[in-house]
Amino acid sequence: IVLAYLFSNHIKYSEKKHITFYIFPLIYFIVISTMTLMKYYSFNMAMLDFGNMLQPIYNTGNGNFMALSRFGVNINRFSMHQEFIYLIFVPFVKLFPSGATLLIMQTLFISLSSIAIYGIGKILVKNELKAKTLAILYLLYTPLSCSNLVEFHGDTIAIFFISFSIYFLLRKKNLLFFIFSVLSMMCKEYIALIFIMLAIYIFIFDKEHKNGIILFFISFLYYFVFLVFFKHLFPNSNFIEGMHYGGNKITLLKNMFILFKWENIIYLFAPFLFIPLKKPKYLIPILPIFAGILLSKHSNVADVRWHHWSTILPFLFVAFIAVIADIEKLKIGSRIIISNLLRFIFIYFIAFSFFTGGSAFSYRFWHPEEYYFFGNKETFKITKYDRTVLKKIKEFKDPDLFITTTTNLASQVCMRKNINLLMWGNKEAIDRSDYVIYNEKEVYINENRFKRMKNSINYVRNSNKFVKISDYPLEVYKKNNINLRSK
Repeated sequence: IVLAYLFSNHIKYSEKKHITFYIFPLIYFIVISTMTLMKYYSFNMAMLDFGNMLQPIYNTGNGNFMALSRFGVNINRFSMHQEFIYLIFVPFVKLFPSGATLLIMQTLFISLSSIAIYGIGKILVKNELKAKTLAILYLLYTPLSCSNLVEFHGDTIAIFFISFSIYFLLRKKNLLFFIFSVLSMMCKEYIALIFIMLAIYIFIFDKEHKNGIILFFISFLYYFVFLVFFKHLFPNSNFIEGMHYGGNKITLLKNMFILFKWENIIYLFAPFLFIPLKKPKYLIPILPIFAGILLSKHSNVADVRWHHWSTILPFLFVAFIAVIADIEKLKIGSRIIISNLLRFIFIYFIAFSFFTGGSAFSYRFWHPEEYYFFGNKETFKITKYDRTVLKKIKEFKDPDLFITTTTNLASQVCMRKNINLLMWGNKEAIDRSDYVIYNEKEVYINENRFKRMKNSINYVRNSNKFVKISDYPLEVYKKNNINLRSK
């Protein structure tokens, strides 16, 4: 705040000068794409979650519809989450079979979503330069870059479709609004609840009764009819519900008062100086997300460094822009007020992002403790050892090979029909494996997973069913009498 106050007076904000806005999404795309790729190729992404998306998308393009390995056996990805939007990535992964394809495309979607925010700013504030400034602030928003950096998720992809659905709603382009609304729902099952609430907002506050009713029925039928019918087609459909919301009503209420959750909610609003709260009606659509996260028994779902808040980010910015638009309408001193406010917030955003580790550039200078996601301080640096491992795993690119390995290494070799993780502790699946590959340098934060992984690799070491064929850079075991299909 002090830095913002000191430096904001030195920024010249002239209505006569125009900046080229589109260079900023390009810079964001280049910087964040590079960071995600560095994170991926330095083995700081895992089978859970990145491989959970890459494997079924790859398998779909190779004749195994959304096949995903769980605990050594294959299930359908849609039995866990209904993220139908993943199907649009199938031809791209088919053409460029690499995890990098998904990471680059996700960053592209996020970059392009800033164009929608720019358009929303022009509609509400009615000033092109201020709209550009607001869109740049959007790209500097720490939770946005965090959700982009944490692997690949349907929630994060939804930011693009939600942003443009709001833009087309304000532009009164009804057909495009409904198309992007449905595409948003396809990113993850719960997003339909957001649009049910948005329909209520449109009906009550916008007085667009017809559009409100149509959107309500589309969202309602999607969530309560189509998804219920769809879940019956696959087993284990209640996995997510049982995992996150188990317990009685008293337990659910207690979940709402976990301090960590409220700390992260404050973190969401702090970069805006809590300005969006002045427009609570714009936050109505995101109430289901807040309710779901607060009621969950897992406090880590509230962590802004993950993807669970992704779908609310466009609505926070719309509320913020709406407050700016109200100030712009003031008759006396409005231009001075809005210019000073934007200058202050612009510097504040940059400083807040940098000092909390949310800025891409802060990683260049230090590694905040909270960003040791996998216990590796070199999260965005590909070491010589990493390059040696990347070269080694090319020997196992045959998709018909059944491999058991460690979780982060699995994200690199999961483009195959079936894969097993040592930490799952499934000895039957291990015995069926063609190769067991162990990376001793992987660090496990979860102690139970670490114990299961160590027990599994010790089982392999003491088994006569496997022969060790490599010690460095990876500990590799080959099944006896294996008939290699490719070299």
